[in-house]
Formats: sequence, structure tokens, C-alpha cells
Amino acid sequence: MDEVEPLLAEGDAKLEAGAVDAAVAAYTSAWQRLVGTARTHESRRLQGRVAARLGRVAHRAGRFDEARLWFERDLEITTALVAERPDWTADLASSLGNAGNAALAAGDHGGARQCFEESLDLCRRLDRREHTHDLSAALSDLGRLARAESRHAEAQALFEEDLALCRTLAEAHPGAESDHLLSIALNNVAACARANGRNREAREGYRASAAILRRLQSADRPDLVLALGATSWHLSTVVAPGRRREVLDDILALITPYVEAGVRPEEFGRLWDAARAARNDLRGP
Repeated sequence: MDEVEPLLAEGDAKLEAGAVDAAVAAYTSAWQRLVGTARTHESRRLQGRVAARLGRVAHRAGRFDEARLWFERDLEITTALVAERPDWTADLASSLGNAGNAALAAGDHGGARQCFEESLDLCRRLDRREHTHDLSAALSDLGRLARAESRHAEAQALFEEDLALCRTLAEAHPGAESDHLLSIALNNVAACARANGRNREAREGYRASAAILRRLQSADRPDLVLALGATSWHLSTVVAPGRRREVLDDILALITPYVEAGVRPEEFGRLWDAARAARNDLRGP
């Protein structure tokens, strides 16, 4: 464990900085050190966390079959572990959420719903004061599935519960982490409003989310820059045509340096292509 934890921290730092290959190398090295040697509760817990990180990297890169394999390894490890250590139930809720997202990416809505509902049930039984983040993630996961299935009333109720939870958290514990959660919740509620044709409500939600992300984003947090760009993209779909040009120009100005630097090329490149094409479709300079 003394060798593994620094590798895990190194991988997290590399991933946050957008150096995906270096992050994968660190996580893989950590996994290799644990295979066949993880026998204590703590080392098995660490092994599950490494598997989850490898799954998230694969999922983000669009390698969904690989991601699902890693998430299933994590779930298998964590399920067995929590049977012996019920005080680590939050770990199982997180593992179920990951497995559900992998199932959703594979088009297995039934499998995703089973995982998400079990995760939410576990989170509701945890102490909310200590596990607000876990409950927020579970609500958001099930809400996204409901939205994908056009179960709009269910999605709206889940997202509004999550938004109320995140507002309370941000007020009680102000800071970057709680603000980030609030921005995600605002985005989800705005997406529901947009899907139901309530564009004014959607605009308000996206603008509020973008304002938070604008405060949080920095050059060393490309994930937050990407989130701001994506939120602004959604905003561009519900504003007046004249305002849309301005929003698209802001997106391009924001993300072009990251595209040119090759940071997270698939994600920034995809957003840049979409914003550029939309901007070219508009008349005017």
C-alpha cells in the first residue's frame, strides 16, 4: 500500500491536468502491484478504487466495453468487502453508480436502472450529513437515466431533489467542491426544462451554472474549462439568434487554446467542431 497510494495520487494529478496516458500508466502500475497481494481490508478497498479509476478513464475515452470490465471488477471486489465491512457501504453505492453508467453507455437500461436504484437506496440509508456527495451522485445518475428514457416527470423530481440538496450543501459548506456539485445540479434541471420546451427556465439554469464554473475554472483544471464550454453550448441552444453568436464566440475563445495544446483532444475537439460549425451556420462576421 505504501507504493500504491502515491501512484494513485500521481494518476489523479495527471488526469486532472489532462495527461490521460500518464494517468493510465500510474493507475495500471498501481493495479499490477495489488494483483495477488491485496489481502487486507484496506488493500482490497484500494484495489477496488484503482479498478474504478481505470474504468472512468476508459469510459471517458469512449472505450465502453473496457470500462464495463473494470467497473465490474470494482463492484465484485467492493460487494465482497462491504459484506465484511458494512461501514464502507458508501463505497458500494459508488461502485454501483459506476457499473450503472457503464450499463447505460452499453444501452442496457434495465441493468443501469437496477444499479442506480440500488445505489440510491443505499445512499438514502447513509448519514446525509456525511454522504451528501454520494446521495447527489445517485440522484443525478437515476435522473439522467429517466431523462434518457423520456420519463420526464421522474427525471424532474430527481433533479429537483438533487438541486435542493446541493443548494443546502453550498450554503452550509461553501467552497469549490460544493459549488461544482451545484453547477452540475443546475445543468440537469436546465436540461429537463429544455426537453420540455421551457426555454426561459433552461436559460436561467444554464446561466447560473456557467457563472459558477466561470469562477471555478482555471488553466490547470481543464475539466472545469470543458464543463464551462459544454454548459455554454447548451445555453447557445436556448438563447435568441443574436445572442447565440456571442455565446458561440465565447466558447471558441475559451477552448481554442486547449485544442491547440492537444489537451483532452477528443472532448475539446468535439466541442470545438460543434461550436465552429454552429457559428459558421450563422450569418455575419
